[in-house]
Amino acid sequence: MRKVPLQEKGTLNPVETAELYDFSVRKLSRLLKQKNLPFVLMYNKRKLIDREKFDAYLRFRPGLKESLRNGEPLYKARSSAS
Repeated sequence: MRKVPLQEKGTLNPVETAELYDFSVRKLSRLLKQKNLPFVLMYNKRKLIDREKFDAYLRFRPGLKESLRNGEPLYKARSSAS
C-alpha cells in the first residue's frame, strides 16, 4: 500500500496541514479552537481539515495566511566557532 502525498489528500489532520502550507502548528491550533469553522470536520474527538474548503477560507482572508506562517526562530543556532 502506497502512502498518499499530502498534495493529493482531501482531508488533513492539523499537523499535515501545517506541514503542507508551511504554517506554525501552534498558530493553526489556536485558529482551530474557534467555533463553527466551515472547513473543520469532526471524527469522534479528532479535528480534520477539508482541504478544498480551507483553501477557499484562506482566499477570502488574505492576511490570515501570512499570520499563520512560521516565523523566525527565537534563538539563533550557536556557531561552531565559539
